[in-house]
Amino acid sequence: ESAVKELLPVFDNLERALMSSERAPDVKAVIDGLKLVTRQFGQSLEKMGIKRVQTVGHPFDPSQHEAIQHVESAEHPAGVITAEVQAGYLLGEQLLRAAMVVVSKGPPEAAEPPPAEEPPN
Repeated sequence: ESAVKELLPVFDNLERALMSSERAPDVKAVIDGLKLVTRQFGQSLEKMGIKRVQTVGHPFDPSQHEAIQHVESAEHPAGVITAEVQAGYLLGEQLLRAAMVVVSKGPPEAAEPPPAEEPPN
């Protein structure tokens, strides 16, 4: 019951944002409103003990992450997450949903130069 009460104001603000978007001449104002509602929703989740799984820049952890792709990366060492495709969430220490991520394979290997051609005899 308390979780529902916590989320009702967020739902109210989403409805207000939708109604105002229909008559808002400025798209930026609509985007700013949606950012505020998103922030409010995140705060409501935190109050309920729900937090996002850490991803980009952190080591891949199969207990919290689902690797959907492995890529070469000069910026991230092997085994480190380079991108988040979908957020994951924890309720306390219990995983609600694994984060879908892209994981580094490390820097690209330098291509070997082609063998030098031997001059014809």
